[in-house]
Amino acid sequence: MFIERSTAKIRGIRLLFVVFGLVPCAGLVAWAVLRHAPAHREAIRHEAEQVLGMPLTVGVVEHIRPGALRLRDCLLTAPDGRPLLALPEMEVETSASEVRLRLPAVSCSPTAVAALAGVARGWLEEPVRFSKAWVIDVGRVAWDRSDQERARHDAVASSGDESFPLRIECVAAGDSRAVRVHRVDRGEEGDEVRVIATAGSPRRHELRGHVHTPIPWSVVQALLPPAFGSTRLGPAALVSGEVEASTTGGGWSGVATGLVEGGRLEDMAAGGRYQIEGPMTVEVERLEWDADRLVTGAATVSAVRGTVAQSLLGGLVTTCGCRAGPAFQSLSGEPLRAFDDFVVRVAIDSGGLRLSAGENRSGALARRQGLALLQEPAGVVSLDRLAWLIGPADAPAVPASAATSWLMRMLPATAIPPRRGESTAIRPPDQPRRQADF
Repeated sequence: MFIERSTAKIRGIRLLFVVFGLVPCAGLVAWAVLRHAPAHREAIRHEAEQVLGMPLTVGVVEHIRPGALRLRDCLLTAPDGRPLLALPEMEVETSASEVRLRLPAVSCSPTAVAALAGVARGWLEEPVRFSKAWVIDVGRVAWDRSDQERARHDAVASSGDESFPLRIECVAAGDSRAVRVHRVDRGEEGDEVRVIATAGSPRRHELRGHVHTPIPWSVVQALLPPAFGSTRLGPAALVSGEVEASTTGGGWSGVATGLVEGGRLEDMAAGGRYQIEGPMTVEVERLEWDADRLVTGAATVSAVRGTVAQSLLGGLVTTCGCRAGPAFQSLSGEPLRAFDDFVVRVAIDSGGLRLSAGENRSGALARRQGLALLQEPAGVVSLDRLAWLIGPADAPAVPASAATSWLMRMLPATAIPPRRGESTAIRPPDQPRRQADF
């Protein structure tokens, strides 16, 4: 009636239970403990820091599926400890040839944009460090403005503040590596910036971009080289346009068109010799430069309901050949003159500078109560006159200053070389030639 027990069978079944039951469970428990241990989180953080080249804080690590992580409460900081970019949630999925990042939302400041641009530059130029392709999908990107920018932005349309989805693709093909930043909610016709680096000696970089939705100038300024990024347009300025440029190590060359809205004249003239205030709009018809030096340019600058220093009006007359209008002089001798509108089209090349008023303005660059404060000049203005216009009032024979030095480096080189024996020093416009100058 009773089945005889086999001691060997019982021991064998128990051994199988331990090997195939308890040991895997213990292994899974140990694996889970290790995955949630601070050492594992620190290992992931250290690996990410080596790739990004910046300190990173990681709060929580979750393993959502094989090869995919979800990181929470991440903070990217500058080497000096300043916070750059807060990432509440981020998914990272890796394969043998690709890394994919998914971020639900990002609030990005100009400082963070500059830091991320440095990472993109490293991806273009360091294939050993970045051996895999990167695809980054951001659900919503919003621009994080400083307190000063937020305080002054109320007067400008909010088109540059809307959040939008963004995709960043870092791919390689042959000797070329490219970074493409694309706004995905507008299809293939949406805003896009693409940078291509081709290996060689020297390495060649190409930049192509078209941005139709205005973005803050502070964001664009953070991406530009110092020669172009020192321009101040105001904390509420928004920029849109197209650019195509390239460099092979000897400076950038290219062409651009664009529109600046919400700028301020006082910010552009900050630290200068003259006082001028008012909202400003700049429409760039064409800007062409070679080796970081301007070749040709055409733009229209307009402003409404502002003030201008009488000394600037006088300087434009005596230095740049503009003509005084009927309202040029104030009967009460006001140092600051109010204007209703200001429109000037600027065309510049190696032949000089041409200033003209807009259509239906009878040559009036600035008007007050229907009368012209300033009339356009009759001829071409020599480029050295600009140095005298913005130079210090008590300048010596050559107006040396940071502003004039930057200006003369950026303006087109003159097409007419000086005659033999002629002095190349710039004389004040009202100083006659000396006998030695002939």
